[in-house]
Amino acid sequence: GELLAGRRGQPVLPSFWPGGGGELPRNAQPKQKDGYFVVGTWSRWQVPVQMEPEGTSAYSCIVTLGENRWEKFQIWLDGRPDKVLHPGSPKMPKGCGVLGPSTILRDGEEGAIVAHGEVAKAVPDASSSTEAPTWLLDGRSWVGLELESADAGVENPDLGLPGDRYCIRLEIAGKWRMVTWEKVSTDSVLTAPDTTTALLRAPGRKAEEEGPDLTATKYYVVGSWSDWEFRAMEEDPSMPGLVSLDIWLTSNYGVDFQIVRNTDWDQAFYPRVLGAGDGSIVEVLGPDDLGGEAAWRIEGSLGQRFRIQFQRSREPGGSDSCAVSWRAMSGLGTSGSTSEGAA
Repeated sequence: GELLAGRRGQPVLPSFWPGGGGELPRNAQPKQKDGYFVVGTWSRWQVPVQMEPEGTSAYSCIVTLGENRWEKFQIWLDGRPDKVLHPGSPKMPKGCGVLGPSTILRDGEEGAIVAHGEVAKAVPDASSSTEAPTWLLDGRSWVGLELESADAGVENPDLGLPGDRYCIRLEIAGKWRMVTWEKVSTDSVLTAPDTTTALLRAPGRKAEEEGPDLTATKYYVVGSWSDWEFRAMEEDPSMPGLVSLDIWLTSNYGVDFQIVRNTDWDQAFYPRVLGAGDGSIVEVLGPDDLGGEAAWRIEGSLGQRFRIQFQRSREPGGSDSCAVSWRAMSGLGTSGSTSEGAA
């Protein structure tokens, strides 16, 4: 199109140039060679993985979809949590522009998560906040599992199941940057680094004294009796996918609770019905951050002990099956029960 006349008749250049245009400021470039690192929910935001260069204008990495069928991520310059590349808002899709590097901070008394361009000390776990600016690789169906194969015209183009792999790509054209991704076939020969492989090699994966096992999924109960702090559930070795936690009621008015995966409020499980106390017909929703005040409710007496159980499994065809139940325990260590609730 035409160039507009500026001062003294000089042309005004377009603000966007398909071939790139301009250069990235020095503070927006990594200091180390190929210093772009992907980090996300698959490692609890603990293991940045260096992306592989594709020529001189793109970098890529392979991400394996986890049991939620979605993953959130950012790109860290030089693997540093205080130099975050991000899309500007939480859970953004592919194809949007890249902002930063920024430092993710808590802003104001309410503790909101914001991105600051100024150099500052990063807040621990700020990137994992529900308010942090992230990309969302979402493999869930837009039309429901029962219709996934029936109406491909309106289906999610990134549709996938746990174990499917996606190639995340950072493209750079001059001062313009964009993040995209695409699903890769199972028989593709891939050279880009894989976040799963990097995670398995992470320090402390097997030795608890050196660090947590970042390959393991952990579930927590959060409830009114503990001021909504995370309480870790224990696995049942005799039944895969089953975890439990014993609690003691702190009042005669009962307690409310939700289940959260990996201490991430974006991965909360909750009942469809607010205050569900007889959950035999109540659907379990999640994992996401849409639960709000929806919680299960256990009725009982002060000091009464209950065992909360959560079981998650994958049904044939890819559907996620979750069940929540609880029972009142007699004594301090017996397995007998006097009442039950289920969801």
